[in-house]
Amino acid sequence: MTPSSSSSDRPRVVVYTAIIDDYDLPLPPRQSDPDVDYILLSNTPMPKARGWTVRPIPEPARDLTSGDTNRWCKMFAHEIFPEYGYSVYLDGNIRIVSNLKALRDEFIASHAAIGLFKHPTRSTIDEECTELCASPRFSPEEKAAMLAQLNRYRGDMPTGCGVPLSENSIIFRNHRATNLAPAMQLWWEEYRHNSKRDQLALPWVLRKVDLSVHRWDWSFRHPNPHFIRMPHFSGRSGGAFSAARYYLSMHRKTLRNQVRCYLSNRRKTRATDA
Repeated sequence: MTPSSSSSDRPRVVVYTAIIDDYDLPLPPRQSDPDVDYILLSNTPMPKARGWTVRPIPEPARDLTSGDTNRWCKMFAHEIFPEYGYSVYLDGNIRIVSNLKALRDEFIASHAAIGLFKHPTRSTIDEECTELCASPRFSPEEKAAMLAQLNRYRGDMPTGCGVPLSENSIIFRNHRATNLAPAMQLWWEEYRHNSKRDQLALPWVLRKVDLSVHRWDWSFRHPNPHFIRMPHFSGRSGGAFSAARYYLSMHRKTLRNQVRCYLSNRRKTRATDA
């Protein structure tokens, strides 16, 4: 095989996830695309990662905390996978239930640098910060950091600036896009030096760097033909029995999602025919 043919045969798209310290169990894709590689980054053995090719965590992230390791992998797809033109990042608790070809083709046709999904309940970073600061999950120090971050952003992002909040558990990227690398570096710096809430920082980053965005106006938390979202396994329960129950729950949720999508499509068809 010649070098040119080898290059042309190389998959252009990688779908990847990162599971650190067994925080999640690997969720097997229900359908896969033969033109796409599915790669799982982990710092622990993953003997049951069916449907995924397991790779170690990249060297730049190995000495970070668990949370920072996950975010580094999330933000730097273009550095982890320079041989691919496009990537799709998934949080470890997201399962693929279609081969994603329709979404992949839609994103590529958009010529955008990054593809993001609508947040299911909030629209702005102000709403996000209010919700987070009302949660008992965060300490007073963490809440103060969020408010300080929001106040700094308000000078650059007045109300109605047109940069909506996204839910960043799934991210499409065009690795060759102008400004992608500096935008992701800025996002990482904002995450590292502020409240560690990456959803607060990304709208500001997108405005600051002027990155082209393709937005889906639906939430992957709701019934859809492409993904289901599971609770995080967290690894704290442990044991084969709890893992078996988790996977059984995954299959049940996948089935419920299929039924709801089918019924929704059937109602739409009837409405159109009427």
